[in-house]
Amino acid sequence: MRRSDLFLKSFVMLFVVLAFALLVCDVLMAQEVVKAAEVAAPAAPAAPAVTPVVEPIPWWVNLLWQVVLPGLASVIAFIWGIAKVKFHLDEGNKKEAASIAEIAVKATYDEFVRDAKASHQDGKLTKDEIAHAGKMAFGKAVEIGKAKGFDFAKIVSAEAFGVVADKVIKALKKS
Repeated sequence: MRRSDLFLKSFVMLFVVLAFALLVCDVLMAQEVVKAAEVAAPAAPAAPAVTPVVEPIPWWVNLLWQVVLPGLASVIAFIWGIAKVKFHLDEGNKKEAASIAEIAVKATYDEFVRDAKASHQDGKLTKDEIAHAGKMAFGKAVEIGKAKGFDFAKIVSAEAFGVVADKVIKALKKS
């Protein structure tokens, strides 16, 4: 998902929250107007003692239906929207990190590993050379990420990088 779509969704969520705040203010002002009208109205003549068939709805029920429940729905929608935006950003970061890791591992394989393997009679790296190649590839990935404006080290740990590097190395060995 493009960043412009994410910002649009964030703007819509902000609009929903602001609409909720305006609704709350409107309800509170309406209650104040009703109270003021009751105070300003002259006392009505005594009515005959008749019990009304339907009792008026208590103020707290109106508050619940007009303010609390829509507000709760708005908050839930806002949280859901933020979670969706964060999920899409995380997915994009993971894809970008995987592509950067692949480029870095291939570059390290071409620059260091092939020469080191050629220098050994059995064509295998020592444990120290393997560790050095891993550190070198991770460093290259961080450099490539910085060049692209991407904080690679923040998204991918060195351990997780090892898993991605193993997959890329297996693919390189097959080719």
